[in-house]
Amino acid sequence: MAPPVLIWVLLAIGVAAALATLVWGRKRNARSERHLYAVILIAMQALYLGFVIVQPSARGFAVEAAFLLMCWGLAAGGRRMALLLPVGYLFHGLWDLRHATLLTEYVPSGYPEICVVYDWCLMLYFMTRLKAWSR
Repeated sequence: MAPPVLIWVLLAIGVAAALATLVWGRKRNARSERHLYAVILIAMQALYLGFVIVQPSARGFAVEAAFLLMCWGLAAGGRRMALLLPVGYLFHGLWDLRHATLLTEYVPSGYPEICVVYDWCLMLYFMTRLKAWSR
């Protein structure tokens, strides 16, 4: 378990990254913003697949690839049905927690903690945008 100070630093990095992404995303119209977040969801899970490629694990590759397909499905659906995007980010945050608690050998230390905060900050923001995204 990481020292408490390190945990707070990781959480702060996740919040800062989420805020930077939200500022970037808000510069777009609602449809373009929603599409951007769909692409980010897929890219985040693709990073996990990249970690497995760098530090090979046959089981890890299969599991990460399967979850990548699920994220792709939620992202693709989220481009049409706004509610699927926050659902995708909720599940991805749970996926990050899974990596943090299992200490998966191919995932860099600290990455899951940053990512879960990032995912859930965006998810909360998405809940405020559902009306605009559904028009």
